[in-house]
Amino acid sequence: MNVNDPRWASIDAFVEENRDNILRDITRLVAVPSVEGAPEPGAPFGPGPKAALAKALEIAEELGLSTCNADSYIGWAETGTIADDQKFLATITHTDVVPEGNGWDADPYTVRVRDGWLLGRGVADDKGPSILCLYALKYLKDSGAALKYPVRALLGANEETNMHDVDYYAEHYPMPAFCFTPDAEFPVCNGEKGGFNGEIVSPKLDGIQLSFVQFFVVSVLSTIFAFVFEAPSPDQFRAAAVSIAYCGIMSSGVAYTLQIVGQKALDPTIASLAMCLESVFSALAGWLILGETLSTTELCGCGLMFAAIVASQLPDKKKV
Repeated sequence: MNVNDPRWASIDAFVEENRDNILRDITRLVAVPSVEGAPEPGAPFGPGPKAALAKALEIAEELGLSTCNADSYIGWAETGTIADDQKFLATITHTDVVPEGNGWDADPYTVRVRDGWLLGRGVADDKGPSILCLYALKYLKDSGAALKYPVRALLGANEETNMHDVDYYAEHYPMPAFCFTPDAEFPVCNGEKGGFNGEIVSPKLDGIQLSFVQFFVVSVLSTIFAFVFEAPSPDQFRAAAVSIAYCGIMSSGVAYTLQIVGQKALDPTIASLAMCLESVFSALAGWLILGETLSTTELCGCGLMFAAIVASQLPDKKKV
């Protein structure tokens, strides 16, 4: 980007010349309540979104732009007619809004200026950017800018809920070669990849069966690798018999199986917190059962971990 390009001065001059008009037209569009309503003939998303889309296209026509209303699903403005087989660029904004909600100290559909900010439902998301896109097309048309590709400003009417406006456009009209959305916090947020909400559910599984299969697989693999990489002898097995029995039967077999069964009906958050204490309980069990000793520092660490787990479960004090 060349900051010395004379076109920047031309753009700045255009903005200053049209500043009041831009604010006027944002105010006009915001004044149309456009929360999705029950579908009606000719109004697939209710009368509000239909009226807002019509108002945006009315403003576009006043700016000297060509417009199209696609059955009140979506509309657009452009500097001139774009042929069906012609590549073009596009912006996409929307004229529908979310419900007003609480906390307003004035009519949410009446724009007002406060401390340099425009306040009103849809000023940022996304009626303000819609008007700015229309004025950007006006600048391109009035300045006679030579464009490699024509530009279309798409105006949706169902972004806040189901995006059926875009579905309708994609089904009936050619897609742009490139499209971006100056929505809300643009340019910090300048695109939407989509979202997905779902639940991943596994089939019911018997905890004891799962534990048995895990122990069997681990036992077989451990035995194979033990004889491949080590040279165990019967004397070594006899010397470690008690430890092997405790680890294999009690620590792994019994305790781990009970853990699997216990977690089955436990809240996932509580279960994850309990799992954080595994090292604490293993250290304490080794101390009590096997006679292993813990230093004062290690004991303090166990206490701190336990205290942290308990503290994380304490309810927050309600703010007055």
